[in-house]
Amino acid sequence: MSVAATYLVVLGDAGHKFLWYNGCTLSNQTSNLSIPKCNQCGCDLVLVKQKTEKIGNAFSPMTTTTYRCSNQECQDEIDRRVTKHLQLREERELARQNRLQLNIASRK
Repeated sequence: MSVAATYLVVLGDAGHKFLWYNGCTLSNQTSNLSIPKCNQCGCDLVLVKQKTEKIGNAFSPMTTTTYRCSNQECQDEIDRRVTKHLQLREERELARQNRLQLNIASRK
């Protein structure tokens, strides 16, 4: 399973770009010439895909950009951690559904 980090680039006032990752600002201003670096190893990130869309009543369109680390060992480690995280999330959701069903059944 291949998973890449997702960044969100939002255009602000006067055309300045704000780069967000998991809700945290990475840089107040990024130039079009800057190459994003991996947070884990510092290697360059490789652009995988970029999607621009207008969501609801948003003032400006939102661009979602997906990158992969150019260091394959680093990217494999990131993929492993993300896969483990997704599996744990799925297990927690399944346990929550089971508790909910038991709770409903005990009230009958």
